[in-house]
Amino acid sequence: MSACVLVFQQNFTDKRECEALPEKTIKLNDRNIKVSKAGYIYIQKYIKGVHIRISTKLKATKENLALVQQEAHNYIKNELVRQGFILEGSTKRSPDEYLSESMLYVLQGLSDIKESSYARYKSAMLAIQKDLKHARTNNVNKNFLHDYATALHKKALSNAEIKSRINLIVRALNNYNEYFNLPYFTNTLNLSRFGAEKKEKYAFKENELATILESSKKDELLHNYLMIASHTGARVGEILALKSSDIDTESIKITKSKMPNHTITTPKTKSSKRNIVFINENFKHFMHDLKAKYTDILFNISHSCLQKKWKKLLSELNMQQEIPIYNLRHTFATLAIQKGFNILQVSRTLGHKDGHITSTTYAINTNCFIENMQINLTKEEA
Repeated sequence: MSACVLVFQQNFTDKRECEALPEKTIKLNDRNIKVSKAGYIYIQKYIKGVHIRISTKLKATKENLALVQQEAHNYIKNELVRQGFILEGSTKRSPDEYLSESMLYVLQGLSDIKESSYARYKSAMLAIQKDLKHARTNNVNKNFLHDYATALHKKALSNAEIKSRINLIVRALNNYNEYFNLPYFTNTLNLSRFGAEKKEKYAFKENELATILESSKKDELLHNYLMIASHTGARVGEILALKSSDIDTESIKITKSKMPNHTITTPKTKSSKRNIVFINENFKHFMHDLKAKYTDILFNISHSCLQKKWKKLLSELNMQQEIPIYNLRHTFATLAIQKGFNILQVSRTLGHKDGHITSTTYAINTNCFIENMQINLTKEEA
């Protein structure tokens, strides 16, 4: 019979100060193992005010109940580690531990990193745990990583996401190897070949963009966002973090970024901190009106809610719903260059370090663009 695989219903909490709990705190009895109305087994316990509820997704049979009783204690311990607790006397690890357990030990050691980095790690870790429920750490090798990377490639994940997940697994493996005095694992897998095929960034044509902006007027918040995105090329998080105080007479100050987990951080890179000059008089008046209307935050909305509004609008206009709202950044760059704007001007507006990044990331496959880029670069160097 396969090992009991438990799916945690409770999400990660924010980082908290670690608190030591004696092992006896998590002692379980039959009252902690319950059966839902739907006939599935779950584990429930309150520890130091923390409600731990773990669904086993197993039907309530005699065999499954015995299996849960056997495995429950370890999974309760793992959930507490996930929530920032340290269990006294529980540092002894099993050579046959699950990969998900090894990753929890790594998570517990991440105390001095940015909140946004911590959130990304947790998100990736949850995804890996979901994909590799039965995996044991001592079975991880190059072939294991190859198979997982191939599976992610078939799901059309980005190259960056595949690399991130593989590197997290390697990190957990080496944490495990260090504990058991095993050789350090060097990842020699060529990850670049597993990246999902790059989808061409879609830039809306000028008439398509005009239709989108006009149709969005019925949703004021969405319309405000689309106006700023299409006239500045700013990133989603940069726009969602804007306040009325960031709007000056002739420009917008970009100094912060809002993460999908609602955390406000510094922008992506040093060059991302910038002033974006209003591209025309109409947009200038639009932004001044916004400044007069709002006293603080311009967008009280999450990334996911914004994306839902965007998809709904595209659906109403019979456009491809798969086009992410981030593509308005590409649209801005494309239309600006087509209208003759200097490539380095566009680069600075986008917050890129130099024109090369802009040309390689948002390049338009036309001789006109290439010639224009070369001429502008030559002028700038001169």
